[in-house]
Amino acid sequence: MGRPGKPWIGRLGLQLALAFVAVAIAAVAAAILLGAVTATHNLDELIASQHKDVAQAAAKSAGAAYHGGQWVQSDLQATLDFVQRTGAVVRVRDNAHIPVGASPHFDAADPRTQLNVRVRVADATVGRLAIRFVHKGLPGTIQTYENQVWLSRIGAAGVAAVIALIVALVLSRRITAPVESLIETARARGRGNAGVRAGQVRGPDEIRELAEAFDEMAEASEEQDRLRRNLVADVAHELRTPIAVLQAGHEAIIDGVAEPTSGTITSLRDEVLRLARMV
Repeated sequence: MGRPGKPWIGRLGLQLALAFVAVAIAAVAAAILLGAVTATHNLDELIASQHKDVAQAAAKSAGAAYHGGQWVQSDLQATLDFVQRTGAVVRVRDNAHIPVGASPHFDAADPRTQLNVRVRVADATVGRLAIRFVHKGLPGTIQTYENQVWLSRIGAAGVAAVIALIVALVLSRRITAPVESLIETARARGRGNAGVRAGQVRGPDEIRELAEAFDEMAEASEEQDRLRRNLVADVAHELRTPIAVLQAGHEAIIDGVAEPTSGTITSLRDEVLRLARMV
């Protein structure tokens, strides 16, 4: 769990989780789309094949209603009834394009589904048959099936999104938790707590390597601070001696204890030169 006063997952973790969910949804959508396109193509081919078979069978049945150069309406009615049972409507014309029989509501059916077939008797064309299909039989069942499948696919996409969100939250927390720990450690060092370390962190190899590099940097920084402190101490110690000599020499001259002779001044000058070299 997150620290008190802080959310369980930060902004970076939320962004990672949303990215994972987006990728998962995109993958599921692509799979659904590919499956739908393939299934629709196969179903369209099946429907087209069925329509063609029905049209050929209706043409043969209509040919059986042609006897002695005439159409027998009773036999032709059997063709109309057969076509109606398959979920279609039909119209039969002779070679002069005069209608000899038609299903009720033929003109109301969708003309885009129409198939035209020749009616042949003994290798001779005796008429033409136009058949139109409505949403009944196998095509209607297939359409209902496709609608149900789409609902199932949408539901599957929703379940996949929920699962992806849960997994993404767990994974993003596993990634961002050590990053947040490193951020807190860096802020603590910025506040002056030089002894703080990232230590061992859980997470991907790159995060662990980052924590190790951070601790190495902290160690190197502390070593540099120690060297600087030692340098300042050493310089202060070295400067203290010539300053003390200069101070004592001048005070002796001021107090009249020592005469400002050439030797005394030369000695003080040597201390000044020594001090200048160190500076």
